[in-house]
Amino acid sequence: MLHIYAATTSEPKPKSRGWPFSGSTSADDDYDPHEHRVVEKPTTYGETMTHMVKGCVGAGLLAMPNAMYRMGLIIGVLGVVFLGVFATYCIQILVLGQYAICKKNKVGYMSYPKSMKLALQSGPPALRWSANIFSVAVDVLLFGWQIGVCSVFLVFVAENLRQFIEFVGGGVLPVRIVILSLYPILVTACMVKDLKKLAPLSTFSNGCNAFGLILIFFYLVQDDIVIKESMFEMKSFYDIPVYIGIVLYALEAVGVILALESNMEKPKEFTGLFGLFSIGMSIIVVLYATLGIFGYMKYGDEIKASITLNLPQDEK
Repeated sequence: MLHIYAATTSEPKPKSRGWPFSGSTSADDDYDPHEHRVVEKPTTYGETMTHMVKGCVGAGLLAMPNAMYRMGLIIGVLGVVFLGVFATYCIQILVLGQYAICKKNKVGYMSYPKSMKLALQSGPPALRWSANIFSVAVDVLLFGWQIGVCSVFLVFVAENLRQFIEFVGGGVLPVRIVILSLYPILVTACMVKDLKKLAPLSTFSNGCNAFGLILIFFYLVQDDIVIKESMFEMKSFYDIPVYIGIVLYALEAVGVILALESNMEKPKEFTGLFGLFSIGMSIIVVLYATLGIFGYMKYGDEIKASITLNLPQDEK
């Protein structure tokens, strides 16, 4: 996403900061942006991991069996692993690229748009004119992405809550009324900007997610599973874009990554091959692939867009 341009000099090559990005020029080696960040209430390793899992594990997880249905078990699993590694690598480049720009400009932290602007201003001369344009473009794209993700999440939660209310005898409510009733709660939660204070809420949310996944897996493994040869076959080439969209929507949480890294007590633990982000993404990829495999093997070609639609609807 960011392109870092290093001018050729007669100075020796700088030492690498670690995988997969090398440091800035030797003149800036003494400046560490992490040491100059002012964070009033930094989050610990565990709190950051909690926020990351909460940000990545959402409604997209329940669509993974449908993604496996489109690509088949073999290509589907390999695709989830590949896209997970690809997404992890790209975000590593983004975070480490931002670190290099902060180091060069001797600031502790800067936003996505400003990082893009300064990267282009210090990049190839042919691209410097576009610095302001792409700075605005980053804001627009992030805004659009967040609107889309939040809209899908809100509709998903409201529709499931509406079905639950109807199931327990609360009557039939229009989904718009349910969305409107959720609005004050969600807005109040979003007004809390302190990630330290949000950590207990993320922990509670992860606990609810874990409980729900346990119930789903209970239904997936309680009966014998019949594996058919057709489950290993890709349905259509036209399903490839849909599959990629489902997986990337499920995996990506780029809008919160820099916020998590910037609020860490020890931000150097975030990046790297065995850093917090890589470990967290590995756990998430395994979880997504596992649910996708078991969900597709259980329901086969009858799998719905969300696996919750395949679960028994008449049990209390």
